[in-house]
Amino acid sequence: MYGIRRSVRDFVLHVGMYLAWPVAVGCSLLSFALLMVEAFFILLFRGLRYVRWIPPSRCENFSTWMSAEWQYYGRGGMQRGLRRFGLEVARKGYLSNHHPLV
Repeated sequence: MYGIRRSVRDFVLHVGMYLAWPVAVGCSLLSFALLMVEAFFILLFRGLRYVRWIPPSRCENFSTWMSAEWQYYGRGGMQRGLRRFGLEVARKGYLSNHHPLV
């Protein structure tokens, strides 16, 4: 009985990995593509000061470099932004070197 459970578990893990990796990579690429569209329009309408790329060495850790959002009260009111793969986009407010994730 133990051998059957183990073989079924191994099979499920292998199938899960073959299904999970493409879905995770696809979702990441879709998220980055949507951020690029958003960054393009913010760059077009608001200017260069609202979009920038941050190297991984300036972030708290790799996780915040890959994907992060912030919302806090700062200069001029509410500051909202998004970071994916180091690309920061200020959705509302300004980009600053003093926000919580740098």
